[in-house]
Amino acid sequence: MKRWLLFLLIALTAWTVGAQDPVTRTDVLPLLEGRHWELPTERLQELGPDAVPVLQSIADDTALINYLRFRALEALGVFPTDATATYLEGVARSGQRYFARRGLSAFERGFQETRPEQVRSLARELSDAPLPEVRITAGRVLKSVDPPAFQQMLNRESQPWVRRELSQ
Repeated sequence: MKRWLLFLLIALTAWTVGAQDPVTRTDVLPLLEGRHWELPTERLQELGPDAVPVLQSIADDTALINYLRFRALEALGVFPTDATATYLEGVARSGQRYFARRGLSAFERGFQETRPEQVRSLARELSDAPLPEVRITAGRVLKSVDPPAFQQMLNRESQPWVRRELSQ
């Protein structure tokens, strides 16, 4: 009887130690808050890849204040997976002024090391975007990853204030 009880206790302990609760918004939202916020890379990585769909749902939630949504986009760059790449590229191509900019920036930060050609390609594509703010962000990315393409973009840019922003 004692052996059986000891075995049951060990099995129960192993099961509870091995089981992790799923990542929820209540785990993630506090990591995105704060007046002097900095990307909490290590704490996000501790949550693991299960945080990705939660971050995506926060970024997509129009009921939330935008700064939380922007920070969720930035936090997605901590998880350089195929799903994250696809999601951030979609946001960057969305044509939504502020989200497209942040999606491209997060894509660059998250994938510059592992997918430099994909980052370069997306920045080149968005350098012709109709929204000048998106072009500025794309130009800044190109400036660091593809200087010749940046020069070409700068030469064809028709708006002086955009050229001025990119020249700084």
